Amino acid sequence: MVRNLLFAVLLLLTYTTQAQHLPLYSQYMLNPLVLNPAYTGAREGLATVVQYRKQWIGFDPDEDISPKTLSFTIDSPLRNKRLAIGTIAIIDHFALTRHMDQLALFSYKSRLGKLSTLSIGVQAGYLFARTDYSSLNMSDDEAFNNNYSSQVAPKIGGGALLQVSKFFVGVSMPQIFIYKQKNALGKKDAIYGNLIYVHTGYNFQVSNNLHIRPSVLARYFDYNYATSIDVNTMVDWKQNLSLGISYRNKNALIAIAELKMNQLSIGYAYDYSLNQIRSNGSHEILLKYIFRYGIKATDIKTFR
Repeated sequence: MVRNLLFAVLLLLTYTTQAQHLPLYSQYMLNPLVLNPAYTGAREGLATVVQYRKQWIGFDPDEDISPKTLSFTIDSPLRNKRLAIGTIAIIDHFALTRHMDQLALFSYKSRLGKLSTLSIGVQAGYLFARTDYSSLNMSDDEAFNNNYSSQVAPKIGGGALLQVSKFFVGVSMPQIFIYKQKNALGKKDAIYGNLIYVHTGYNFQVSNNLHIRPSVLARYFDYNYATSIDVNTMVDWKQNLSLGISYRNKNALIAIAELKMNQLSIGYAYDYSLNQIRSNGSHEILLKYIFRYGIKATDIKTFR
């Protein structure tokens, strides 16, 4: 157990250095609001989504080290169909560290032409980061005399989304400012920084019942110049069933499934690890329900 916890600290420092504190999602195609606030109000009604992700199953027998993320989003267009509001709550737990975010969202949509729409979104709120060293039972070590360290800081971000017919491209920066927190060794590490998402794709209508949606997501973290690219393909059948596959470069191969039952959607993703972390993969579950009440928003058809 002590060996695992010491390894957790090593992972924690590595995790910080590699700038992975922002939650990782595999089903962002089903809920792109977690990437870009410009998607706020993209559906005709009050949309509620709950996602739970657990990474590296079987890596740690005590399940204390593996990352776990729980998120809740809710958004809706207003009576002025150009405007929309929403909120995101996130709890992200990794090893000894826990992050909690609460954000308010706002978007404005503008028609650029008969088949083109530009959406601008902003998000603002706060983040709370806490690292608890008490479970290490290392009170004799001066570096761990303080049982925990914590920080509360504002969080501000924004994004834009352009849709032209069945093509879309979006760019977002969920967190503009870099915040640092002291670790157990007294060194300040970044807990949030300038992560940039660029997401683009196209919706091919093969027939009335069959749609194919390829897309690409690029991530860039300028704190340590890290990059990551996902290549995705989703296949929709009769607007009721979606199956997909994603490749996250040198990291994971992902299978995705979504079942729609009227206003309720259930999604599941399994990540097969391609990196050096030996585990039984990662699981992610998504539940989405849309309350329809007659406000016709500038609906974004590229996503479901």
